[in-house]
Amino acid sequence: MTFVLVKEYEDSDECVKLPLEHNRLTLITLKETFTESAGLLYRSGSELNAVGLLSGDDILKEPFFKEPESGWANKTFFVKRGSRSPTHAEYEQGEKQKKYIERLSKFMFYSILTKTEAGSFENVGNIRSCVTVAEKEYALMAAHCLPIGVPEQLQFEIYNQDDEPHVVQIKYINRQLDFAVLKTVDKEFDAFPTSLSYPDMGTKYTVLGYHGYNCQVSHCLSAFVGRIRNNRHSSRLEFVLGSPGTTRGCSGAGAFTHSALIGIVVAGRVSPQNVYSNNGSLSDHVAEACTELAEPSYSHIVPSSTIFALFDVYNNLHT
Repeated sequence: MTFVLVKEYEDSDECVKLPLEHNRLTLITLKETFTESAGLLYRSGSELNAVGLLSGDDILKEPFFKEPESGWANKTFFVKRGSRSPTHAEYEQGEKQKKYIERLSKFMFYSILTKTEAGSFENVGNIRSCVTVAEKEYALMAAHCLPIGVPEQLQFEIYNQDDEPHVVQIKYINRQLDFAVLKTVDKEFDAFPTSLSYPDMGTKYTVLGYHGYNCQVSHCLSAFVGRIRNNRHSSRLEFVLGSPGTTRGCSGAGAFTHSALIGIVVAGRVSPQNVYSNNGSLSDHVAEACTELAEPSYSHIVPSSTIFALFDVYNNLHT
């Protein structure tokens, strides 16, 4: 998969890797990461160059930035912003967005559970894995973020964004669909989503996760905005496809719409061998998805409704 390096400002220290689709950078990919962007620039020596924007072509039916004549490689791009000052309405909208992100951050915890050389499971890791509160007693995380061999019923601490601990117990691990269900032990969560939302096509969502390329040192959540782009590959909705842009640090991060939880991000790739199916037909759907997408950079989201439906089946079989 090919990426381009983009900075928010020319003198910014941090770059964001944005995925190319068929060697094109879509406008929606840029705007989902840099919401105030009005174009894309790069320097060649002392010259400042703008990247051309096309409305679409035979391959992509949406606006995209075309490849510079000298190619995407060996360049660092930065965002061109509009020169006008924001209107009062835009300022108010920005303030509302800040408050919305602050509210969502209360639903986000993290885990540093690690398997030690002695074989025990302890909170001594240096990589934060996202844990998303789903209901007042339950939280969700990506199964691959749990150490291999971790037993169900294990109790351990997760932490909120103020680094305050909260004891939970593993109630269900589904390695095939890559999710785990955690339940509170001592007390319920103080804040939780208003509801579980159905992943309708076109639904706009916000993901709060860690920067995937600095996840060992980044202790601050980043916001990613996208839309549900495709859920037709599985009639049973084991997973849906969101917009590109989320990184590996978003594994386990919640996808929210209006404070309701759509599901959790589990991967930036799809493998038929890693998908659960009672009749095997879903693997065929996934293989078709991989073939059609060619570059599977889209966010893969397991819907919360699917997670709790499978969790209920699991409970019924073990009670």
